[in-house]
Amino acid sequence: MDLGFLNYVYWGVITVVSLGCLIASGIMLSRTRSRPAILATVAFGLFFLQSLGWILRIAWLDGFIRNRLMGDQTFGPWAINACCCGLLQVIGFVCLIVAIWQALADRAESV
Repeated sequence: MDLGFLNYVYWGVITVVSLGCLIASGIMLSRTRSRPAILATVAFGLFFLQSLGWILRIAWLDGFIRNRLMGDQTFGPWAINACCCGLLQVIGFVCLIVAIWQALADRAESV
């Protein structure tokens, strides 16, 4: 039983959630123009790009490279995508942490 479609379902849900968060942070950015809003928009934009990259990878890139360039091996140069997407996640999480920190600091100053 091949459960490969579950990868598409998983990354599809992640993509939709990331897009929703990107839209919400974009609305917040258009209203406030604050640094936390900018950082949140950057973070969710990176998460959205990362999830699109994973969908493209599992839909097309893995099979293409395995069939055309590597033969029947289960590893290959496409593993760089995991490194790149991991880096995008780290940058996105750092942006979110800094955004929350700055938003809380701004709120504490205004009280």
